[in-house]
Amino acid sequence: MGDSAVCGVVGCAIDQALLGLSVKLAEQSRPVAGTDVLLRVARCSGLDNALREAYWQLLDDVERTRNQRFRFQADRDRHLLGRALLRSSIAEWLGTKPQALSLRLDAHGKPQLGNAPNVFEEPAASEQLHFNLSHSGDWVVVALANVPVGIDVEHTLRKSDVLSLAAHYFYGEELKELQSFPEPEQRERFFDYWTLKEAYMKARGEGISLGLENFGFRLHSEGACAAQANTGENSADKNRIELMLNESLQDNPQAWQFFCVSPVAEYRLALAVRSAGKATIRTEEYWPFRESTPLDWRLN
Repeated sequence: MGDSAVCGVVGCAIDQALLGLSVKLAEQSRPVAGTDVLLRVARCSGLDNALREAYWQLLDDVERTRNQRFRFQADRDRHLLGRALLRSSIAEWLGTKPQALSLRLDAHGKPQLGNAPNVFEEPAASEQLHFNLSHSGDWVVVALANVPVGIDVEHTLRKSDVLSLAAHYFYGEELKELQSFPEPEQRERFFDYWTLKEAYMKARGEGISLGLENFGFRLHSEGACAAQANTGENSADKNRIELMLNESLQDNPQAWQFFCVSPVAEYRLALAVRSAGKATIRTEEYWPFRESTPLDWRLN
């Protein structure tokens, strides 16, 4: 059998599998009353050649071209897994095929949905969908919600001078709080604030143009973000993480909820949700074509 025939068989099998999976899971992935957030994670170290081939079939020509421009395999894997995770999750939420989606980047580099063919013929579903993607090191994370949402994950073992970044770009009160920690802890605690700042900027959709020095966070619990994920309920104590703003941003801190966790010792993850009501967060490790495993994480 020639290569084109093999690709045709593989593509057909993928289409059938994903359409069936999308129809089956769309109802449970869709937003319900209140604020529903779906948080999915995957690790690049779990990729094998079979998954790489399957995920490649989900990408459009623009995504494939961009993927091929990466020099290192690790970067190609992060991009590939991120797009596959994002496309599959959106498709399940809307009840369509991942390949049918048109994803584009806006002026701030945030992925946007160009079109959303819906097998349930409910165009309102795509209008209510908000999503965000982040990756760092081995981890790729996607957040979907029926309200504005931002997600950020950071590998904390980077070699850059993060405390110098804080001194130049952190909000005044935020910087003071960071510097109040014992000096050996400050570098590690930097990522608590940094991931929250990134998540907020991404949720607003304006990126770095907000100005990092125009807003900051106060962590009312010393272990708010540092504690590793473990068994327990998601805490929606909005007062544990407080948003502080310059008036120029014209936003209401009470309209937001923030969550964070350290899934493993070398990573920080933060989530920003624009909702006055209590957010229900479902977290799972997800591999398109293979499995979905609930994660009993305690956020905050």
